[in-house]
This record gives sequence, C-alpha cells and structure tokens, in this order.
Amino acid sequence: MACPNLESLTGLTTAYDHSFKKIFHALSTRRNLKQMRWLVQASPHQKHQRIHSRTQQLGLVMPGELMRFQETTFLNHHRNWSRLETLTIHCSPGATLAPETLLTTTLKCLRSLKHLHLSNIPANAFNDSNLLALPPLQTLALSSITGITTNGLSAFATRANSVSLRKLHLRHTPLTSLAALARILSNLRSLTTFSLIQAFSPVMPEEDSFTLWMMPYLASGSLKKLHWDITAHALSVNAADDILSRSIAAGGFPALRALRVPNDPDGLFQDLCYPVERIDLHMDRFRTPETPVEMPGFSLNSSSNTSPISPTRYLFKSSSNTSLPSPRSPQSPNGSSRHPPATNLHASRLAAQARLEAAHSRPRFTVNVIEEDGTTTETFSMAGFIGTSGSQIKYHLLPDVGSTDEKGGLIDVRDLEGDSGESLAGGREGCLGRWNTRDGFMADRKEKERWWHTERGRWTKLTL
Repeated sequence: MACPNLESLTGLTTAYDHSFKKIFHALSTRRNLKQMRWLVQASPHQKHQRIHSRTQQLGLVMPGELMRFQETTFLNHHRNWSRLETLTIHCSPGATLAPETLLTTTLKCLRSLKHLHLSNIPANAFNDSNLLALPPLQTLALSSITGITTNGLSAFATRANSVSLRKLHLRHTPLTSLAALARILSNLRSLTTFSLIQAFSPVMPEEDSFTLWMMPYLASGSLKKLHWDITAHALSVNAADDILSRSIAAGGFPALRALRVPNDPDGLFQDLCYPVERIDLHMDRFRTPETPVEMPGFSLNSSSNTSPISPTRYLFKSSSNTSLPSPRSPQSPNGSSRHPPATNLHASRLAAQARLEAAHSRPRFTVNVIEEDGTTTETFSMAGFIGTSGSQIKYHLLPDVGSTDEKGGLIDVRDLEGDSGESLAGGREGCLGRWNTRDGFMADRKEKERWWHTERGRWTKLTL
C-alpha cells in the first residue's frame, strides 16, 4: 500500500458523485489522514429525481435524498479517519448529502475533528438540528447554508460543546437579529476570529429597543480579528454598523487588534482604529478592477446637501413596503442578483484613502504662539487625520493570503478548487527552478541544464 501514513492530499480536486473512484477508496483506508476536502456533485440518480419543497417560492429546487447504498458508502469512507482534524464539504448546485441524519452520523466517526467548513449544503441535508449536534470544534465556517436559522445560531452559541470554538465564519448564512449576534459573541468565550458577510444587516427586535441605551450592546472579551461586510448598504450607514461601532468605542472588544470592514461608507470603523499615513497601495489608483464592482461611498464631511438617512430607519422590522433585503434572497447557489457576494477591497481602500485625504484639510489642533506681553504672533493648525490616538486596532483592508480584493479578502471553500497560484494567467511571472543555481565562472554547463523546469506559478497552500 503506497503512502500508508498519508496525512493530507493537496493540489488535487476530484469531484465526488457517489460513484466508485479509486482515489476515494484509497483515502478511506489511510488511518492517519488529517485533512479531507469533499467536492460533492449530483449523482445520476439525483439529476433525475428532484423534489420541490418550500424553497420553491425562492426559485430554488431542493435536491432529492441519496439512495440507501450511497448514504452508506459516504459514511463508510469516514470510519477509519479517527485522526482527521479538518473536514471541508462543498456541494455543487443540484448535489446534496440528505437525509439530514447523514452528516450528523458522519461527524460522530471523526473523534479528532477540530475544523469544519461547510459550503452550499441544501436545507434538507443541514439544518438547526445538525448545527446543535456538532461536536466540540475550534473552527466553524458556514457558507450559503440556508437550512439554519438565527434561533439555531443563537442556541448553538449557548451549548457546552461550543465553548472551545475559536473561529466562526458566517458567509451568506442567515443572521437576522442583533440580539442573537450579541448572544453569540458573549457566550463564545474562546472566540478570537469572527467573520460576517451577508447582503442584509441584522435588525434589533422591538422588545429589546431599550437596551440601546446600554453600551456596549455587542461585546466580546476574547475577539482579536473581526471581518464585517454588509453588502446591501454601500452608500449609507445601517443600524447594525452604528451599534457595532458604538460598542467598540465603548470598550466592548478590549482584545480586538484587526478590524476589516470593506463597506464603511462614513468611516465609522476607520475612525476607531489607530491613525495611519496611507491606507491604499501604491498601484491601487492605476489598477482596473477585474470585475465590475460598486465603490463604497464615503462622506467628506458630516453635512450634505441631502438629508442624511437615520441609522435607526433600518433598526426595527417595518410593515411598510420599504424593507430590508430578504434574508433568504441572497442565498441561492449563484448569489444575489442585486448585491455582490462581497465588497471589493480595492474599492474600499480607495474610499478609505479619499476620506483620509479629505481629513487633512480639517486639522484637529490649533497652535497659538503667544509673546510674553500676551499678544498672539502666529496661529497655525496641524494634525488632520482619521483615527483614534492610542487605539490598538488596525484598520485592515488587505486580503488574506490566497484570496483577492474582488472576493472580499476572505478565503472561501470554493477557492480550494482553484490553481492555488500556479496559473500564469494575467501576465503573472512564474518560477523556472533556477533560484538556487550558481552563476558566473564557477557554474558548469551540466549544472545549468540540471536546474530547470517548465515555468509555473508559485503554489500557495490555502488555509480556511
């Protein structure tokens, strides 16, 4: 048996359509495997057996359940992986791992599991019951998981098994309530990294409106990194942004060191971080975005010719025709047609730099030079900037390693299917394998011919 102690297989992405493949059979026999990625595609049976469910009103079709032998085969693949630490599952459109008991039973076989990443799994395969049955984890990433609800997320945070969670990423996974977010942050006492990306902003329940007078409303004593991206409000401040920024200013996040808010139209979060001279990169102003994006707005001053929109306008649920974007509408496999899946960091840096340059013309301090007789001989202004002196928070608008500005800076499960930097598309330079050759008089001809290979990009290991 080749590679009996194999721990990880990277660089190769093979789709799993519930048919027999030697690669999956071989991996299922490696007892020391620590990482596994599943790219699940619809089986031939699923393509012909689709059922309509309640999601039909959203324009979606729920995939049918697996056949009994397919369910058993998928479960048996995991029985030897007692040392598996990282599990990633992404379902392509039309694929599923239903019934809902399959994933729960599968995870029970993985006694050493620490990091779980789920993407685009239909509601009939993963819902609140599965969420509450998860084992103790250190990392949980949920991307486009429409089967869970805000109540499920809130209940998950209060479970004893969730105390060990250190990283939580919610990408287009319905979180509709600020009260639930407050419970998540306060109960997950080991949480150091939290990411929230969705098209609509969480709202405050009407019965909790009195708590707005008590700040900080949102608080976490352990959180160090926060990624917050509400894509629907590109030109105006929403109530969730306002409450979060006020909570940070009130000391609700004492351990926070990195804050990434791509959609910060009024610079609320930028003003909470320590001042910097520049935010944009030297090539940002000469670069054209790869995909059309809407640049986040920025306000040069607090007053405007138009009346500002009150953040409390979107604070409570309203019965009027004007409402927030539907929590379910952006959850289709292809994303929302109205709002981008993430805010472009390139546009965010340009907007933040524009706010910073505008602040230079509005100095914060005035210096008066006074003679001994009390007359003022000179007056000048200084120190026009954006930020809070003494703050330990960094305003971070750069993508993670392996991600891009266009994707909002976070690595998604679907990024693992890419080339990991090896492609030379877009004029990128690659490696020829000659980085450690000797040049000059001492280098012989055989050595020059030996150290060479076909040009390819430098591979980068992606970590979710």
